[in-house]
Order: sequence, then structure tokens, then C-alpha cells
Amino acid sequence: MITDLHFNMCNLERSYLLNSQVGNLSERITQNISPNLSYACHFWGSHIICTQTKQSYAMLEPLLQKFITKVLLFWMEVLSILGKVDVISETARALLEFSNPMEAWETDLQNILKEMQQFIHVFGRMIGDATPHLYISAIPFIPKESVILQPFISQMNRLLIICRGQRYSWPSQQAVLTGHTADVSSVEFSPDGKRIVSGSYDHTLRIWNAETGMIIGEPMQGHTSWVTSVVFSPDGEKIVSGSSDQTLHIWNAETRMIIGEPLQGHTLQVTSAAFSPDGKRIVSGSDDKTLHIWNAETGMIIGE
Repeated sequence: MITDLHFNMCNLERSYLLNSQVGNLSERITQNISPNLSYACHFWGSHIICTQTKQSYAMLEPLLQKFITKVLLFWMEVLSILGKVDVISETARALLEFSNPMEAWETDLQNILKEMQQFIHVFGRMIGDATPHLYISAIPFIPKESVILQPFISQMNRLLIICRGQRYSWPSQQAVLTGHTADVSSVEFSPDGKRIVSGSYDHTLRIWNAETGMIIGEPMQGHTSWVTSVVFSPDGEKIVSGSSDQTLHIWNAETRMIIGEPLQGHTLQVTSAAFSPDGKRIVSGSDDKTLHIWNAETGMIIGE
């Protein structure tokens, strides 16, 4: 993989185009990114984590150092082209968990892995939309104290130079998620922390990748008025939403499709909803001064 990765893997001529605007991008990927390279870029971290011997640990560190100092940015470039920016932060997180028990791994290496996560939190959406902006927009704005860029400074020509106001460290605000067209009324993380669901006065729900800040799929439409409450089920497989249209919807969190019919029973707007710990029931509150308990499987009201 180290020998195959290089700058501008798919020979993109125009840096101002979004990936979706490159008409023959799939052909370029086929011509320049082999199935073997694609697999390696996706799963090399998983293979490292499967290593179990101390001898292997000692061998891995210099190889990982070489990868990070030689081709890290080009690996990110490939995953951006393939639409898999989230793999970057997932790989970094997994390697950090893998490396924590190993005192032999240098602190610098762990710091770089942490910065890979921060980099994707801040710039993931940008480079997911337009691969060239990894170099022309993200890299110049990396904080001065960052260790992730140091090995590549001598290789980067004609970068933007920030004359004033460049950050010295990574911001506490990791990302701004934009997409709704009206007030956001409710947000929640999935149980595994990998997704965020949001509800809005634009009548829609959206699901976001919590690592990259990118929208997952299209807006979830079904309510006819403001979405006032959203919540994941304990297993992360469902979402329930409440609305000013006096109904609740249960959604498949993977397909983002409505499950069954609207839950009807309230006579004024639904203000709050939650799953029971076992995920079998839903409770809702409303401006009509009542609470309803629902069967999460059938959508039927339980009791009066």
C-alpha cells in the first residue's frame, strides 16, 4: 500500500469541482485504485488490531511510523475519493484503543492518531465533498502546534499561508452541522456514539455521521408540521419522532424509512418521546396534558 499511494491518485484536473461533479469519477477510480489497494485502505487497521504477539507489536511500530510520515495524506485522499472518510477516524480510534496497553508505542505516534480523529471532526465533511480540498483548504488551516502535518511540510508547495489568526491548537468546537432549513428542535446521539439524529421545524429528521459531520442519506420526511422530539432506541435500530402534527413516527435507523402507520392519539402537539430501557415501549408527552405509552412493535396505545 505504501508503494501504491501517491498525490492526486485519480489525476483530478480541477480542484474547484465537488466529487459529485466529476463526471467520470467512477472510471478514474477503476483505472487508478485497484481492488487490492481499495481493500488495503479500508481494512489495514483491522488487520493490525488482529495481531496478538509482542514480537509483532515491535515490528508494527516502525511500519506504522513509515506509513504516517510517508503516505498518510494520500491514504486520506483515497478514502475521500471512495466516499469513506469515516474510515479514517474509525481506524485512528481503533488503533488508539489497540495501542493504549502497549507502553512501547511512542507518545508521538499516539498523538498523531488522536490528531487524525480531530482532523476528520473538523475537516471531514469538506474533504468528503471535494477531495482536492484536503490539500488546498484543510491542510493550510491545521493548527500550528499540530504534529500531523510536520512530515509533509517539505512536500507541500504553493499552500495557502495564513498570515494572521491561525490557531495554535485544535478548537473545542469540532464541527458545525448544516442542512436543516429551519430551527433545530431536538438532537440525540445513537447508543454507540457514531450517529446523531436531529429534528427540525422544517418538518424533517436527519441522521449525521458523528465523526465526519456528514449527512447520512436524504432528509427523513413524514411529518406535516414541526418535529419536536427525536430519540434512538436502546439498540440503535429505531428512531421515534414526535411532532406538532400530533403524531409520532417510528423509523428504521438504517434505512431511514417509516415503520408502520403514524402513532395517533394526542390532540395537541407532541412535545417529548422516549423509549423504555428494553426498547419495547415508547412514552410520549403532549400539550394536551396527557402521556401515552405505546407498544414499540405494533404502534398501539397501551391502556388509557
